[in-house]
Amino acid sequence: MNDAMARAAIRLVRLCVALVAFAGSASACAAKAGTQPTTATPTTITGEDVRNAGLLGATAYEVVRRLRPGFLMNKTSGSSRTLDPILVSVNHGRLSPINALNSIPASTINEIRYLTGGEAAQRFSTRTNGPVIVVVLLSPPAAEP
Repeated sequence: MNDAMARAAIRLVRLCVALVAFAGSASACAAKAGTQPTTATPTTITGEDVRNAGLLGATAYEVVRRLRPGFLMNKTSGSSRTLDPILVSVNHGRLSPINALNSIPASTINEIRYLTGGEAAQRFSTRTNGPVIVVVLLSPPAAEP
């Protein structure tokens, strides 16, 4: 291995160590603030998470910002990062700009899921190459006859 490759490998190891340290400290901060989600998956926020965090009076945007701020960052690599903004789909419907989250009351949320660009392209065909935040709303109660 030449010197350039060795230096690159060392930088990569340092970056990995820094990322692990950052992730650990972010988890500790969230736990102290009482906003640690209960779900086991980092790509999902459940209605239970919203209730446990005391965010029922907030909007979906505030829920995402408080519980999973990483959803608001485009994690797409390469040049498509700036070309493909994060979009929102409510109940797997049409794609909307991210500010649509501001019009969704947190009390109506059943689940919020983050889809990467690849997952979104599979789910929504060719309508997007960037990430999508899918918001599934609670079903309205059935009307009595």
